[in-house]
Amino acid sequence: RDYLAKEITEMDLPWTPLPCQSGYFLIVDISKCKHLIPENYLTSHSYEEGIPINHINMPGTQRPPLDLAFVRWMGKENGVTMMPNCFFYSRNSPNISENYVRVAICKDIESVKKVCEKLR
Repeated sequence: RDYLAKEITEMDLPWTPLPCQSGYFLIVDISKCKHLIPENYLTSHSYEEGIPINHINMPGTQRPPLDLAFVRWMGKENGVTMMPNCFFYSRNSPNISENYVRVAICKDIESVKKVCEKLR
């Protein structure tokens, strides 16, 4: 956890890890990363052909929450998987925590180092 928090703080990405005492996830504030995300991830749930849309939790007419756009972009274009917070909230309030993503820290240190290299 401490290693990952230190690495995230020192990256060029304008994101900030929140203090974490324990657990399996490190919460990261991505509110200053919006300008890095390609527009197609920010404006539509249909950013790629063949990817099904979860209309139950994310109504298709609503813009994707920032955290969902960020993790889709990171996974698709950077090969790093993260968890958006919006999936933990009601379909009527998916944007309530859109400035935060969860990064799993339950991996061994070598796996964490590989992810940090991808993020650089």
